[in-house]
Amino acid sequence: MSQSATRHATLLGDLAWFSKSCKVILASKSPRRKEILEKIGLQLVRCLPSTFDEDLDKSKYPSTEAYCLDTATHKGNQVAELVWGAAAGQAIANGNGDAHLFDYRDADVIISSDTIIDLDGTVIEKPADHADAVRILSSFSGRSHKVHTAVVIHTRKSDNPIRPAAAFVDTAEVRFADLGRDDIEAYVATGEPFDKAGGYGIQGIGGQFVSGISGDYFSVMGLPMHALAKQLAELKHTGKL
Repeated sequence: MSQSATRHATLLGDLAWFSKSCKVILASKSPRRKEILEKIGLQLVRCLPSTFDEDLDKSKYPSTEAYCLDTATHKGNQVAELVWGAAAGQAIANGNGDAHLFDYRDADVIISSDTIIDLDGTVIEKPADHADAVRILSSFSGRSHKVHTAVVIHTRKSDNPIRPAAAFVDTAEVRFADLGRDDIEAYVATGEPFDKAGGYGIQGIGGQFVSGISGDYFSVMGLPMHALAKQLAELKHTGKL
């Protein structure tokens, strides 16, 4: 394969710039997503969580992927407006001990995302209670479900920083082992399911339920490492970053 066909497969060719100079705002408070960005090589990362109410009407979308992408887009647009919009900087708090990295308004890129669980075309939310967690996990037993992660990227150098410079959805398929009721009850009793869409965390104790994955493991965690790195490299090459 030619060099030109593979030059933007990762950001490794520009790793020095991405690690030392690229100022990133993550529109999320997720420590897992921040960790993935750091694994890619991005070291100047500040979290500025979106305050967008995730209340879009799922019935109005042609697919679960479209719903996921629109949610991530609203999150990113809200933070981009706050950082680079007409009233930029006026209502931004100082941050949680990371203000020394850079001023929010000097960020080069804003990354927003949304991750949903899709079982047979239905979005599976966080469990409402113990019984709901048991129901959800039982429905996954011995079956595969999809995990969609939408990523939206805003850049300061794009023609309109308040609108996305790039956006995509990455999908992984996760297969659960056949689960016994005792295993499900014991897992729910740990409390881990209750703050997670789909009622489990692949990076936690619930990872024991997963017998196989087709796709990017990091996408299931919350950010697809390869697809994101490839897109950032392309934005850098085209002068948008």
